[in-house]
Amino acid sequence: MYTPAKFVSLLYYLLGVAVLITASCKNDKGKKLARVGDNYLYSSDLNGLIRPNTNAADSEQFAKNYIRNWVEQQVLLMEADKALTDEEKNRDIQIADYKNSLMIESLRQKIVTQHTDTAVTTAEIREYYIKNRKEFELKTNLLRLNYFKFKKGLTGIEKARQWFLADEVNQTAKLMEYSRVFAEFTFVNDTVWLKFDDIAKEIPLKAYNEEQFLTNNRKTILEDAVFLYFVDIKDSRIRSGVSPLELELENIRNIIGNKKKIDAVKKKEIELLRNAEKEGVTEIYKTP
Repeated sequence: MYTPAKFVSLLYYLLGVAVLITASCKNDKGKKLARVGDNYLYSSDLNGLIRPNTNAADSEQFAKNYIRNWVEQQVLLMEADKALTDEEKNRDIQIADYKNSLMIESLRQKIVTQHTDTAVTTAEIREYYIKNRKEFELKTNLLRLNYFKFKKGLTGIEKARQWFLADEVNQTAKLMEYSRVFAEFTFVNDTVWLKFDDIAKEIPLKAYNEEQFLTNNRKTILEDAVFLYFVDIKDSRIRSGVSPLELELENIRNIIGNKKKIDAVKKKEIELLRNAEKEGVTEIYKTP
């Protein structure tokens, strides 16, 4: 005979690996763990649910949770049995349809995995962008720019102003060298599209009409009480216009990739149906 302490330890250690058989139970289901009406939960019902190496504390907690959930489920099922009509209880058709849908969906996923080339080329992306430009209407103003932030009154700041406003390459190089030493902040990455609202948080642009500013300015110098901002706008897109292709690359890649998957599945389904018809597997009878 097991002492109560030994029995509890043995119960939670053997959950999931063996059926508990105790001297007080005379059936092969193990110890009774819970009852709802005429339904019982036995220790054997928990077999295989807990990994063999799970420690005793975790096994015990799992068992408690499982038992509680089982009791709640059984109570609800009892109430459903009383409250629902026979027609409402009959879910055989829905269950069969659900199972069939799951199997078909699994087949479609396998078709995609095994037979679909989902690689999308740059040419395909560009072609889609050109043909569907209306899909990419901008909701905000965008710009590409470089800018430099300097404290007012710096030594050589007037020279820096001249270098900035000039278009010569050597003058730009001088400005870059000056900014490395004296600039509070430098943003030189004019290949990246940025939202006007985000730039306005860093540069004093809020007083300007966005569209007018973007349309009328390329190089401009702005200021606040402490700083000068040398802003060089390389390109811009006005809201309600078309979003740049660079921003839509991944979006278009996903659209085309998904379309390829759908087309591959449709093609395979048509092939399977035609083969079944040729082999005499399918037959549709005329209705009276």
